[in-house]
Amino acid sequence: MTDSPILTITGLGKTFGDSIAVADLNLEVGSGEMLALLGPSGCGKTTTLRMIAGLERPTAGEITFSGRKISSSTESIFVPPDQRNFGMVFQSYALWPHMTVEQNIAYPLKLRRTAKADILSRVEATIALMGLTPFARRTVNTLSGGQQQRAALARALVYSPAVVLFDEPFSNLDTQLRAQMRAELKTLQKNVHLTGVFVTHDQIEALSLADRIAIMNAGQVEQIGTPEDVYDRPVSRFVYDFLGKSITFAGVVSGVDANGEVRIVAGEGGETHVRARQESQTSVHAGAPVAVSVRPGYVRVYPDGATEAQAQDNAIPAVIEQLLYVGDRYEARVLIGSSSTLLELPRAGHWQDGQRVLLAFDKARTSIWPAPT
Repeated sequence: MTDSPILTITGLGKTFGDSIAVADLNLEVGSGEMLALLGPSGCGKTTTLRMIAGLERPTAGEITFSGRKISSSTESIFVPPDQRNFGMVFQSYALWPHMTVEQNIAYPLKLRRTAKADILSRVEATIALMGLTPFARRTVNTLSGGQQQRAALARALVYSPAVVLFDEPFSNLDTQLRAQMRAELKTLQKNVHLTGVFVTHDQIEALSLADRIAIMNAGQVEQIGTPEDVYDRPVSRFVYDFLGKSITFAGVVSGVDANGEVRIVAGEGGETHVRARQESQTSVHAGAPVAVSVRPGYVRVYPDGATEAQAQDNAIPAVIEQLLYVGDRYEARVLIGSSSTLLELPRAGHWQDGQRVLLAFDKARTSIWPAPT
């Protein structure tokens, strides 16, 4: 986070009866920053967003905006949603179907009793910003999904909110439109210095849009950091498995060097040795069974016997069990010892079922975790 925090969340909690939705959550959002709340369904991310918006009253903790407490369970402070100056873009768009695009976008300004001349100028400018000028007088139910999403975003931006809250806004769009809207939102954020909190279960959305990502699990934040940090340096097996694909196989620790480098025996017959850097969160000892993982983007695949692969830090034999042709690449199920894993192979290679290959990867990119019990 480069700027000082505009939004601070401390010890935030929410329970529904005996069920804990969010527990002891701590977050900061800087001015001009896009923070993504990423996690599986039921992890508490939408409940967190609704508490920030004022649509849910927290059962614990505080929310401070620009130095002012807008929610505090201990001081009985709860500022209603319409007094928080936050915009919100919903998953369902929540547009009025009988209104035109410009009427929908003008609605928040009318609620705030903005002068009519100011409404006209701000609506016109916001419609132009979102590329909706040709559709201004059309009812929203005649628009495509992408156009409706732009209208919903325009309505959230028209009154210049300090923070915009996004609740899985692209989940109803097809794959191509999602990619287009991600690019448009990223450009918009840079152009207008947008501060936002973006809830999603889609890792691509989080990685591509966010300045920082808070990965949530069971109502708590497991890790928060830049997209590069959480992808390349996960602090837990949950974060590693949830964020991105991985090539994973079983091994046994044969030793730990003084510099923290771990030696691992893997593959068939205990004849293959690989090395990994031991992260501070993962403590292992000689004889411990481990899961060895590496991101697919860091794996190089060579035909069996390739001398180039042998010269790498780590090279382990594998067998292609099954090939699936998917157009621009192959999806392969690969057997590493007794571990089966999925790997993408370039179309240019001459691959076939049953082929023996070597998988080469850098020890600095290799993660180890205690073997699942």
